[in-house]
Amino acid sequence: MKKIYKLISFVCCLCILIGGLPITATAATPSLNEQTMVINEMQIYTVDEAIAKIDFAEEIHNAENGLIDENVSEMVLQGIELSGSDDGDITYSVKNLGKVVEEGEEKGILYSLTAVSDVKNTGNTHEEDNVHCYINVVWMDNFGPNNELISVQGGWVTERSLYNRTVYYGVDDNTITDTPTENSYFYDNLGMIGLQIHAVATVQSSGYNPIIMVAVTPTFLD
Repeated sequence: MKKIYKLISFVCCLCILIGGLPITATAATPSLNEQTMVINEMQIYTVDEAIAKIDFAEEIHNAENGLIDENVSEMVLQGIELSGSDDGDITYSVKNLGKVVEEGEEKGILYSLTAVSDVKNTGNTHEEDNVHCYINVVWMDNFGPNNELISVQGGWVTERSLYNRTVYYGVDDNTITDTPTENSYFYDNLGMIGLQIHAVATVQSSGYNPIIMVAVTPTFLD
């Protein structure tokens, strides 16, 4: 299985981090409702059920090993952009959750993208010096510019003390910012629609000055 690693400084993430992207916190109304079904291998679920079936621990494992669902097209893979800290390795996994159907009409495909990054705080080899970062986004690709961000979740695993936890997520120039007080976060029923989806998580660790970052941006131009 071919692994694709893209370590880039895409404009969206940099603009977010320096405050150049408009930050809004307006509520969104999800276009996917209880009548929206997800069809996967002849099984039918609601969107919430499809998301609930995601085994996050398994997706992190898949991301760490660069495993890609064979039902994810090359076009989708080419549209995924990743970015992380300069001294961290970043790998990812993508899963096709199924076709989204509403009133008999196919609206798009539901995807789950998980990225992980390990950053070492010091030069020694002890595992406890690592900060393991992970982030997951679920979105619907509707074969056009109106892709929908459904949920964002993730967190950090370390034996170090963390501070300045910040999560940015949204579509295009509409970004919501949150500052978790714990080492995990989860936002669902987002209903944010646009062309470019983005999710960025940053944190700082005691004894390590640089900002630790992991960012994902699924972008589709079809």
